[in-house]
Amino acid sequence: MIDPLLNHAVRHQVDMAGYGNFVLAKMIRILNLTDADLIAQLNAALADVDADSFKVQRLDSLLKSARELNAQAYAALYEGMTDELRAYVEYEGQFQYDLYKHVVPVDFSIAAIVPAQVYAAAVAQPMQGRLLKDWAAGLGQTRLQRIKDSICMGYTQGKTTADIVREIRGTKALNYADGLLDTSRREIDAVVSTALSHTAQITRNTFYKDNLDILGDEMWVSTLDGKTTPDCRARDHLLYTPIDHKPVGHSVPYRAGPGRLHWRCRSTSIALLKGQKSLYGQRSAAGGPVDANLSYNDWLKAQTAEAQDEILGKAKGRAYREGGYKAEVFTNDRGRTLTLRQMAVRDAREFKQPQGEFSIYDPGYTRVQPDVSTPARAAAVKMENAIRGEANEFGAFIGADGAVLLKRSGLPDRVTYFEDELAGMQGALFTHNHPGGLSFSVADVRNASFAQLSELRAVAPHYRHMMSVKGAWPAEELIGQTFDAELSAARKEVDTMVNRGELDARFATAEIHHIAWIRAAAKLGINYTREAS
Repeated sequence: MIDPLLNHAVRHQVDMAGYGNFVLAKMIRILNLTDADLIAQLNAALADVDADSFKVQRLDSLLKSARELNAQAYAALYEGMTDELRAYVEYEGQFQYDLYKHVVPVDFSIAAIVPAQVYAAAVAQPMQGRLLKDWAAGLGQTRLQRIKDSICMGYTQGKTTADIVREIRGTKALNYADGLLDTSRREIDAVVSTALSHTAQITRNTFYKDNLDILGDEMWVSTLDGKTTPDCRARDHLLYTPIDHKPVGHSVPYRAGPGRLHWRCRSTSIALLKGQKSLYGQRSAAGGPVDANLSYNDWLKAQTAEAQDEILGKAKGRAYREGGYKAEVFTNDRGRTLTLRQMAVRDAREFKQPQGEFSIYDPGYTRVQPDVSTPARAAAVKMENAIRGEANEFGAFIGADGAVLLKRSGLPDRVTYFEDELAGMQGALFTHNHPGGLSFSVADVRNASFAQLSELRAVAPHYRHMMSVKGAWPAEELIGQTFDAELSAARKEVDTMVNRGELDARFATAEIHHIAWIRAAAKLGINYTREAS
């Protein structure tokens, strides 16, 4: 099982790629709104230019309107970018607060950041050597200079005005991706992703600084794939002291930090709890402690098929599970976008149930090998593997020698046997599937009592219920009375689990039946177990 700090940090970084796509699309739309007007201005400015009498000195005056329009476009882009960063700082601060509230003992208080102060710090600190506003202004100047250079070169080479403008804009057949203006869009992509990771790390550092009473060393976490830079690979999982970021147990310098080390840096960080030096176990883990060198691939393997498909896409997710994946499946899919609101909803869902304390309904719960120690159980397991995913119930009586005595299909909620059939099954094992995933019905156990079975079993897609007794089964009437008497207490117990976030509400009904049978079986002298397998 993966340490909750790392689990959430990696998931959060994956979501950040989607949010970066959303912001980029928004910034590109701002530029696209002015592209048509810019091209119209260029056409008008160059309409009366004679190639033979073209003078570079006149170009600045001819492009005055285009220059003003270009400046307005990049001013709007910067304004849109800063709006997103303000909102993002608030979101990131809340994420860090929720993350550590999720793993820190309840008797410790956690300080929240002041978003306005963090935003001011983020835009006041250089990003790859320049402030964000300078990068935005510089991109606008660079685009205008490219346009001017393209015009000068075109006239020098004897091209027509139409040819020059087409090279600047691109062709409709290629969605204008072949034009000079598309270069500016790629540059904006780099600035957007870098600005977000720059702001994220400043937000994290501020949160860490405000909570030094409970937080200790900072761990660098890189994305381990073929596109991660050597600098980030070298720092993955290394520790640094808080505030001054001095290396802990190594000599690799922190420099600008994760998310800020270079353009498009995808690294992030985790502040360990005070006194903690590794990600070995704030909580108990099925299967023992997790290695400190846990990679993104290790995390992804622990996710559900649905989550893998959401991250990688269905085709890549299937290839990943079949073992045919390559390193590039871990890189960002440019078609996937997430808004801050969508990310906040996902965070709430993830934080609802404590990571590291899986219930049997979760894919991360440890699976066990079923007991096949007798011919009857071996035959039952084989049968259960065949029927556990069916939409209707299937039931089978199995003799001590493993032979199937009677098998029957039924409806989605029942499979029926007659009394004369049950009367001849003394000492047999009975197994069936429950498409709804619930534990035994009272009728199941009463039938086991009537037939005096050796064992009663019911399977769902991911878990198995089993009952047996030493000697005779309790009376049928007593079984129903005892189970009904325990239902109320089971409901209260499960309601508490759901309210505390320890169990997803979707599984409440199944858990109520399970706990009711635990209580009833203890009073009835029945051996009752449930396992994930």
